[in-house]
Amino acid sequence: MKFNLDCHLFCFGTFSERYVPTGYFDKVDVIKAFETIASTSVRGFMNTWKPGILPEDPEKNKRFLLEYGLVPSLVLIDNFGDRKYKHGAFSTSQKSMQKENMKLCKEGIDFAKALGVHSVLLWPAHDGMDYPFSVDYNASWKRMVENFIEIAEYAGDMKLAIEPKPQDPRQKMLVNSTGKAMMLINDIGRGNVGLALDVGHSFAAAENPAESCVVVDRHKKLFQVHLNDNYKNADPDMIFGTVNFWENLEFMYYLIQTDFDGWCSVDIIANRENREDSFRTCVRLIEKYYEMASKLVEKKDILQSNMEDYRFSKNVDLISNIIFR
Repeated sequence: MKFNLDCHLFCFGTFSERYVPTGYFDKVDVIKAFETIASTSVRGFMNTWKPGILPEDPEKNKRFLLEYGLVPSLVLIDNFGDRKYKHGAFSTSQKSMQKENMKLCKEGIDFAKALGVHSVLLWPAHDGMDYPFSVDYNASWKRMVENFIEIAEYAGDMKLAIEPKPQDPRQKMLVNSTGKAMMLINDIGRGNVGLALDVGHSFAAAENPAESCVVVDRHKKLFQVHLNDNYKNADPDMIFGTVNFWENLEFMYYLIQTDFDGWCSVDIIANRENREDSFRTCVRLIEKYYEMASKLVEKKDILQSNMEDYRFSKNVDLISNIIFR
């Protein structure tokens, strides 16, 4: 595995919410944000399409990032941040919105190719339902598959990563789990379509991220990894590694044994904490988890043997002696 860290500017946002719609902070200070990023081991930056702050011209965009020691890593298609997408971008029955989303995605793919990024992130954020009898599941799934096929064929050799999430902003999402996302990827049936595994989304879906990582990697569909944490009942994008210690360690242990060659994204929102301090803390914790997991991989044969013999206590003792010295 190549351990590459990237991030996005949402880490430094105002963090508005339903109770505090103006957010907990003033608008992002772009220079301060990039100076903070440059002070860490993060070396990639996830652009959005369309860029709200950075240059839309690919060459100018790359030159700006280079000033901070960064390269364009990924492109996120923003078809969720406008209320016009409230009925979904990929599954909607509104033909005008289908057409508008298709145009946005294809433009974003062109932008991604010009930047030379690893992959494009597609999140079906509003594709879902809030009430029973509000969505035709069969028709919605069919439209979603057909739209993704058209986007995938347009993308050519550009990788597309679909990101599952159980809920938020909809009460129930159509692509609500790793398994459902893999089923969608199978229905799409194109080699350039894979999955973005968001650790927090996996927790919120009552999954084990380590297991999800292994299952997706077995099919060579792990295209992106997003690092954050939560209490498994929502997705507040907390600092990675602060809540679910053992599960995050196990996730990192399995991740670094894969052939994953993409980017691990710092994907946090610390809405009441200092943004810059939270970002740096998150990066340091990710590095620590990688370091701990790497030490465990050195004892992989013993760990795997204990698993095969169902000797969990032996593994806990071994791991504790390695990382709690």
